[in-house]
This record gives sequence, C-alpha cells and structure tokens, in this order.
Amino acid sequence: MLLAWKVIPCAWHTHLTIVEETPEDQKQRVLEEEAALRKFEEEHKRAQAERDSLAAKREAEEKNKPQPKPEPKPARPDYNFKEDKDCSDFSNSTEATAFMKASKAAGFGDHRLDYNHDGIACN
Repeated sequence: MLLAWKVIPCAWHTHLTIVEETPEDQKQRVLEEEAALRKFEEEHKRAQAERDSLAAKREAEEKNKPQPKPEPKPARPDYNFKEDKDCSDFSNSTEATAFMKASKAAGFGDHRLDYNHDGIACN
C-alpha cells in the first residue's frame, strides 16, 4: 500500500509532463490548423470554379443544340357518322374503336360495334 502511495503520484506527474503543451507546441498547432483551413478554402474555391465552368459549358451546349421540331400529329380521318358501319368495314379493332369513340363523342352512338360493352369495338 505504501508502495502504491509513492508510485501513483510519480506516474501522474510523468503523465502530466508528457501531456502538457508548451507554448511552442500551441503555436505550432495553431499554425497547422490555419494552414489546413487555407488549404481547405483553396480546394473549395477550385471545386466551385470547376462546377461553375461545367455548368456554363452545359448551358452553352443546350443553347447551341438544335431544338427538335415537333412531329405533326397524324391526320385524323374524316368519318361520316351518319353512314352505318360494321366490323367488316375496319381493318382492325383499334381502328374500329377509334371510330366508335369519335362517333359517340359526336353524338351518333356506337354503331353496335361494341357487342360486349367493354369499350373495345369488334373484339
């Protein structure tokens, strides 16, 4: 016990002398922190400049890029809704369905093209 009473304070004193910073150590640490901060700010500015130049380049490319002309919509066939139509008058059910929907919208009914009333003509 007596030995521990003598050894512990000695070890604690040795630990404190190792851990304590001298004024020179403090100055060196501050200088290193300032240098690291300057380096970080320079890298940040450089990265920002690169992003800005890339954004400007993309914007210039978008302005110079030829704009595609909108494709004209296919001409809608003129239907005579007064004339009665049957499934045999159409080449496929898509064409018959388009006619049926246009006929209903014009107020002429479905021409009995939708037998099972599912919204698809001639199926």
